[in-house]
Order: sequence, then C-alpha cells, then structure tokens
Amino acid sequence: MMVLERLARSADVRAVSGGALLVAGVVTLMAIITSEALYQDPRAGAYTTHQNEISDLGGAPDPGGLVLQPSATIFNLAMVGSGGLLIGAAYGLRRTAGMRPVVVALLLQGVGDVGVGVFPEDHLVLHRAAALFALLFGGVAAMCSARVSAGPLKYISALMGTAALASLAVLIFAKSSTIYVELGAGGIERWAVYPVTLWQAAFGGYLLGSRPD
Repeated sequence: MMVLERLARSADVRAVSGGALLVAGVVTLMAIITSEALYQDPRAGAYTTHQNEISDLGGAPDPGGLVLQPSATIFNLAMVGSGGLLIGAAYGLRRTAGMRPVVVALLLQGVGDVGVGVFPEDHLVLHRAAALFALLFGGVAAMCSARVSAGPLKYISALMGTAALASLAVLIFAKSSTIYVELGAGGIERWAVYPVTLWQAAFGGYLLGSRPD
C-alpha cells in the first residue's frame, strides 16, 4: 500500500510539473503575441519582428528608450510568471529518475526568465545576462529532455533544442552572416526563443499524460 501511495504521489507531482511547463510555454507565447499587437506608439515607429528584439516589448534601452503600456506590463509580468512556473516544475521533478540535467537547466532558465521580467532593457547589463541564461538553458533543457522522452518527442526535443542553441550562436557570434542579415536580430532571436517555448508545451503535455516507470 505504501508503495502504491508513493507512486500516486510521484504521478501527481509529475503531472503538476508537466502542467506548469505547459502553462509556462503558453503564457510566454501568448504574452509576446499580445504585447506585439498592443505595441502602438508613433514615437516608437513600426515594431517589426525583423529588427525589434522581443525584449523591446518590456521597455527599450536608454538613452531615448520607450516603455509602452500595456505591452511592457504584460510582457514583464508574463516573464516573471513563466519563470516562476519553470522553477516550480524543476522543483517538482527534482527526484524523478534521470531528470537531473533537465531539472538543473529548467531551474536556470526559470531564473533567467524572472530576471528578464524584473530587469527590462533599461537595466541593460542585468537584462542581457538574464536573457542569456534563459536562452542558453532553455535550449539545453530541451536537448537534455530527449534522453528521458519516448517516441517521436525524443527526436522533436533534440531538434527543438538544437535549433534554439544554433540560433543563439548566430545571434551572438555571427552577426555578419547571411542568415542574420536576412532574418534580422528580431528574427534570429525568435528562432532561439520559440522552439523552446513550443518544447515546453509539448514536454509538459508529455509529462501530464505519462506515468513514472
């Protein structure tokens, strides 16, 4: 009976953690879409996914930076909330067999997401450090999850993580490359962010529907 109770608790924690991951991915994606749609101000010019970074939604860097509402509040609160969900998911999965690399990466990504929301671009050094944490460890988490996933998700997770990390490398080290010029800073950054966001939703759903071994 005690063994069955432990398994039930383990399944519950796994499901709750999966739900947190799923919600984090959805919240991040929908907050970006909503903030972009509401980012309307003649002083800011046209917001484009080619030239504008996602973080511009939370407040552009000084000097001359603009903080447009309600976009900034929506984006920054969503980043803090999704980061908190990732940290919670990492805590819930900490004792799940084989999950340690995923847990560590999720924890660090969550810290990065919270930092992005707490320190918008007018705190540029702190913001960039937090964004790097979020982007880097988000891709790492997706890659690591391939080892604990079954079926097609194993390969999808590896692909998503690879795409995110490769895009991050281009964003940092290859600004003169053709792909960077064609997609722009905003486009490349989205290639680093969206695969991870979609992976969070997919892996969260996988955890919701699966049972511990």
